[in-house]
Amino acid sequence: MNAPTGWGEAARVLAAGFAQRAAAHDRDGSFPHENFAELHAAGLLALAAPRALSGQGASIAQLAEVVGAIGYGCPATALVLTMQYVQQRGMGRLGSPWPEALARRLVREAVESVSLVNALRVEHEPGGLPATVAWQTPEGWRLSGRKIHATGAPILRWYAVWARTDEAVPRVGTFLVRADSPGVRVEPTWDYLGLRGSGSHNVVLHDVPTPPDHALGLQPTGAWPQADGAFQTEMTLLLGALYTGVARAARDWLL
Repeated sequence: MNAPTGWGEAARVLAAGFAQRAAAHDRDGSFPHENFAELHAAGLLALAAPRALSGQGASIAQLAEVVGAIGYGCPATALVLTMQYVQQRGMGRLGSPWPEALARRLVREAVESVSLVNALRVEHEPGGLPATVAWQTPEGWRLSGRKIHATGAPILRWYAVWARTDEAVPRVGTFLVRADSPGVRVEPTWDYLGLRGSGSHNVVLHDVPTPPDHALGLQPTGAWPQADGAFQTEMTLLLGALYTGVARAARDWLL
């Protein structure tokens, strides 16, 4: 589905089928893998990536239409898809810390297969520095830590892990990690009514390796960049579209 005018309609067609399975996934806490196979077949998993990275370059309004349509049928699926879109939009933003070759690789994988990425940022520990630690080795980096609320954990191929280095003066940034790397474990802890199917479980990393060029945007503590206004705006718009889709579904069910 490459025509921009067809993306929203494709999402609405898929959402009708997703809706028939949504209650069972929420009741069982099972992940809707079949939904993402259908999203990939419809060409909707690389929709947000810029054309310069071989994505489809959809506008934020077009993405909101797709997310809202999917949210109408299955909120859990829409939430995972939103995180994919937010990450892809960030890859192409001016000043992005993503190396072009790495971003292009992830976009290509999303075009060719069911491949998703999400940020792993949230932790139990309070404070300004992440508790997750990365240290350098001759082969690259290794990470250890625990992340909570990792939306899409059962299906993600890539984790963008927020962590600090173990250096005397720590640096903080994002480390891109393959979800199937040795030392990664998903703890099935997520049990929130209405979004059980999002698989937002804990992810534990123990001595997990990643290549040297998979460290993104490392900055000394105290030199962190200002908040990304574009990211915050896009997240707000897409989540708003998701909630609107859910509200529409509730309205239609009551009527």
